[in-house]
Amino acid sequence: MNFKHIGQDNSKKEEANTNSEPSLTRRNFLRNSSTASVGAGLIVTSKTALGQEGPDKGKKVRCGIIGYGDEGKALRESSMFLKDLVCFPAVSDIWPRNLRAGVGQIAASKQGGGDDGDICNGYAEPEEMIKKEELDCIIVATPDFSHHTYSIMGMEAGLDVYSEKLMSNSVDFARQMVQSQKKTGKLLAIGHQRRSNPRYMHVKNEIIEKRKLLGWITHMTAQWNRSRGGSVPREIPQGKDALTDDILQKYGFNGGAKGMFEFRNWRMYKKFGGGIISDLGAHQIDIFNWLLDEYPVSIFAQGGTDYYTGEFLNDLLTSEVKEAMAKTKSKKRKAKLETELKIVEQVKDGYEHADNVMAFFEYQTKRDKWGTKGGAGDILKTRAYYQVLTTSSSQKFYEKFMGEDGTMSISELTEYNQIYREAHADSWDELGNGEKPVVEKNLAKEEIYHKFWEQPAPWRSIDKAKNDKWLSGKSLTDARVSKGLDPWEIPSHAQFEERPHTPHLRNFFETVRDGGSQDDLNCPAIEGFRTTVTCMKIHDALANGGKLEFKPEEFEV
Repeated sequence: MNFKHIGQDNSKKEEANTNSEPSLTRRNFLRNSSTASVGAGLIVTSKTALGQEGPDKGKKVRCGIIGYGDEGKALRESSMFLKDLVCFPAVSDIWPRNLRAGVGQIAASKQGGGDDGDICNGYAEPEEMIKKEELDCIIVATPDFSHHTYSIMGMEAGLDVYSEKLMSNSVDFARQMVQSQKKTGKLLAIGHQRRSNPRYMHVKNEIIEKRKLLGWITHMTAQWNRSRGGSVPREIPQGKDALTDDILQKYGFNGGAKGMFEFRNWRMYKKFGGGIISDLGAHQIDIFNWLLDEYPVSIFAQGGTDYYTGEFLNDLLTSEVKEAMAKTKSKKRKAKLETELKIVEQVKDGYEHADNVMAFFEYQTKRDKWGTKGGAGDILKTRAYYQVLTTSSSQKFYEKFMGEDGTMSISELTEYNQIYREAHADSWDELGNGEKPVVEKNLAKEEIYHKFWEQPAPWRSIDKAKNDKWLSGKSLTDARVSKGLDPWEIPSHAQFEERPHTPHLRNFFETVRDGGSQDDLNCPAIEGFRTTVTCMKIHDALANGGKLEFKPEEFEV
């Protein structure tokens, strides 16, 4: 399992490495951090911290990646737009397959170190990478339960840190991350990337806060639905691609097939992740908090592990392997599948976290925030409903904000973005003028159209003859139907052509390069902490079965 400096001739470095001091293990770090103050006992120090103050403005930020799974890869690919700003001279992953991929892909894309960008050093141990590489910052894209370990390790070593969301699967661990940031003074950004999306920033700054076009937002809804095909367990590697028991156990997993299953499907186990709430819901629940600039006062939730039970998973995996065995004629392939079947049969447990969740939040806002004309009192309520499903992909993911004067649908998916004016509200015509209009009409079409669920559907028969007969002597209005909404577009100058993560990464890397502060980050650690508190309370509400209250002090560190 020695994968130091993969992908180039590093014989001299390898020779030097043989005499290096023993590295700090995750187990030792956790023991130290759980029994003493944050950061106590840390011995890892980066080369940059020892001899440099950070990148010069004319130089690229040197960033190491810890964890090169799906998210680590996505963040690296999103940084293809930022080649003049950042390079990745090193990557670390405990899984050899991921490590090989990271080293190779970074070097091939010319995003690495060296004059040509084709050098990327690989490390099995994250602490070794931090200690030996000349880095300015790190990206932490490991499973949720270890975000605090490597984030604190990086900050204590003098590095700025970008940690993926959810900040942690533990409120206490998330709090430790904030405390470490305050203690070290290093940057700690959290990967809630919608906060850097130009579309979302325009909506928050111009449409909601400055112009108050929606009026009092009384309700919010959001969903992220994922199909069964995207939710079933990931394959359990064998042979050279399987992690040995000692590596699995060193990093907190069980040994054997069960440990490898946990490693590949960690999000759905309480020890390692926060389930689909952390995986998907965290993005949108963060938007509830951010757009309102408030945090909920109560929560009620329903859901359970109803679908991906042990029986379902075992039957599904077993049937898929047996089907593959029946189709193959290769003896080698069949022998491999027989081994896989034995492994599958050892995995009897289902997911621990709920596989479908519906959550209800209540927020309170001050009346003057909305500019509402009614006499509803000084404190107004906003209620939010959120659903995350793993058994249906219907309508994918979006957020919808419904106010007394207008409604807005918004998403990272372009097809779900539109804003609607209620018939009684003041005209928006003047807001559609100028070089940078607040809202826009007539985009690429002669007349704007209603998107998504606002597409008008006839409530009368589609048969013209029947309609004509029905309409004779009858009113053309139907008391059940409100006057139609006036549809507008979120303006083109607020759209973007990059990957969703790119603006967020740019904000972080520019802040690192320019020597900025937490205030310059679009999602500083304290905001990531507050979203962690909001999300993790859902699990408490599911277990409790009733309404739970939030205390204001829960959101502070």
